[in-house]
Amino acid sequence: MAESTFYSVPSSLLKAEQNGRRRRRKTVRSCTFCRQRKLKCDQQKPVCGSCKTRKLPECVYTDGFNFQLTSDELFEATPNVALIKRIQQLEDELKQLHNNDPEAVNKEEPLQENFKEIHGYTGGNKVLDFRFLTIGQDSYVCYGPTAIQTAITASGERFVVEYRKLWQRVEIECLHWESTHTTTLKQERSPSECPLDGTVIEAVIKDLPSSNVMFTHLKEFFESPLHEYYQFLDEEKVLFDFNSCFVHTSSIIGDADASETMSLARHDEKSLFIIGIVTELLCFTYFKKNVPVSIQNFRIWLTGLSVTELSYIEKAQYLLLQYLFKVYNSQGDVQSPHLANLVSNLCNTTTNLGLHEDIFALYEGQEYLVGRLCTLQNLFYWTLFADLHMAFDMGRPLHITDEYFDDFKLSTNERGRIPLLRNYLYIGRKCMKEVFDPHKDPDLEHLIDELISFMEQHFRPIRYYTDRKLVQQVDLFEIMILSPVLMMIANFYNLRRILCTELTMIIKNGFIKFVLMSLSLSINTILRCYELDQEYYPDEIFSNEKDLTPFLHLSLLLGNSLLMRSMMELYGLFFFKVALFEKGLIVSTDQGMFDLSLDDFDVPGGDFLSFRGIFNKFRLIFDELFRPEYSTLHRILINSHYFTKIIALEKVNRTIFEKGLESRTQVEVDHNWSQVDFDQISDEIFQMMTDNFWANYNQKFSGLIQMDPSCFLTDFDQFSQSI
Repeated sequence: MAESTFYSVPSSLLKAEQNGRRRRRKTVRSCTFCRQRKLKCDQQKPVCGSCKTRKLPECVYTDGFNFQLTSDELFEATPNVALIKRIQQLEDELKQLHNNDPEAVNKEEPLQENFKEIHGYTGGNKVLDFRFLTIGQDSYVCYGPTAIQTAITASGERFVVEYRKLWQRVEIECLHWESTHTTTLKQERSPSECPLDGTVIEAVIKDLPSSNVMFTHLKEFFESPLHEYYQFLDEEKVLFDFNSCFVHTSSIIGDADASETMSLARHDEKSLFIIGIVTELLCFTYFKKNVPVSIQNFRIWLTGLSVTELSYIEKAQYLLLQYLFKVYNSQGDVQSPHLANLVSNLCNTTTNLGLHEDIFALYEGQEYLVGRLCTLQNLFYWTLFADLHMAFDMGRPLHITDEYFDDFKLSTNERGRIPLLRNYLYIGRKCMKEVFDPHKDPDLEHLIDELISFMEQHFRPIRYYTDRKLVQQVDLFEIMILSPVLMMIANFYNLRRILCTELTMIIKNGFIKFVLMSLSLSINTILRCYELDQEYYPDEIFSNEKDLTPFLHLSLLLGNSLLMRSMMELYGLFFFKVALFEKGLIVSTDQGMFDLSLDDFDVPGGDFLSFRGIFNKFRLIFDELFRPEYSTLHRILINSHYFTKIIALEKVNRTIFEKGLESRTQVEVDHNWSQVDFDQISDEIFQMMTDNFWANYNQKFSGLIQMDPSCFLTDFDQFSQSI
């Protein structure tokens, strides 16, 4: 796991980084006159020696301020002394107002107006201060408030440290898995690692199957749920382009069978993206996880900087296919910067093409070149979907903003899959724009209510998705839309829990309820897709499958990051609660009673839910995957890097939490915690209990860290041995 920290990046540091150097930020202690002229300042106050010698009217210092300034922030051509003085004056006035009347700051509008004049300040959004910086090998990625990484840090720095130590051990076993399970789905590489000449295309042509095989698998894609759900490709146009772009010739030597050779009939830029569409479709149906290196190089080349100025409908279709393929195979994390850059490229391409405008008016008469116009409209809707997903997972604002598109065009009273997608985009984009509004705090409670109303209006009762038997009656497309809605609700509850000064039982219990709903939906989706694969495949083929079967692959698209989010956010809360001694939470006497229903949206506002009960419910839902009757499923999942990693993550988190729970219980018993009158407990006693917990936990953890890392992946090993 990459080293991580909270960080706010000032503009001066960004400038320094752009110039190829790093600058250490420090308080300016010399006076402004000496600082600008690079004189040695003796720092005498109120007037330094240099200013006194020159008989200057004023000597201004900045080290007394409650903020730090660098020279880049203080000086342009001359020192901004007026600004410095005005800031100091405003700070003094604020202090005086606060001392005389704590409420006066909110009442004094002229003071606020003066502050706005100087800083351009129009209000603030404290949610945006909640961010997280991951630090790799000389690389950095900043995640915002809705990202999983940021939510995990709310569990406390100690949890992150313990998690990192244990996960580093497990990574060893994950690398071992990669070496023993052959796949050509590699991590992203830089475009500079790929040759930018005709040999790339020639290598792709050599690795393609015969024209008959290609045609068969292209037809297979258009008969699959992937095309049925997304509908952004015109089948007739794709097959026409395939036949017109590729030249197929056969030669017969003696009595030998005919051998086929293939070449390109066209060599223009547009044909590159036609080749890209064909190869991506073959990756779904023919190559699967064994994608030839030539196609990987071609993929990197085609999305590189050399073609960013080109705008073709085929380019947008190709980029969306590539995005779907990566999620479909869980190639890299859903929060991958590579995936974010891909989506950014997709958004730019669709807006350059004008797909955010009235497509039917703009492209009227162009159907013979671009295909059916309804597929272009769907192409833009799914671009908005990818933009919304990536913005939420990375914790960033939307790429396609109101300046490009009027969201009111999305809302519709029609029924069907695409209308459901449109209505989700309308409410989802509205939520994200409010969360990232820089001028005011989002009304998270209201957003949660709106999302729940959306589910009540457009979906079956929630029990059809959380009940293992009822989910069989559900159209899987609905799960693809319901998953991000539940992700948003759980995340907004979590943000309320983290940022709210006065936590209520509604906030705590709401977060728990919707995370458990998300987990239940994820597990039920995997098992439902497994059942559909059993119906789809003959027994003899299904039992020998070495890759994820089609519907199990589809489950990755349907759930996206829902399973990872529900698991990580809940375990983070678990560890945070056991390490925090607070009023009312006693785990040593908790019998694990649990009466929270997942069949409705009602959140209990009375007592906090049983701590052990929540944990036991979580395990009960997650462990449905490991029931003995799913032995064939286990055989298939062991071939998936994604599912292997999910199981390892869950076991790491469960181990950390169980050790923490043991330590918490032991400390409570040693100190008769259940007999304590909390109203009489001082902060010092709470701190002592916390120190005792960590001492107890460290003793247990020292043995844990010496475990063989393979122990965290033994679940799948046992499955494979038992079959």
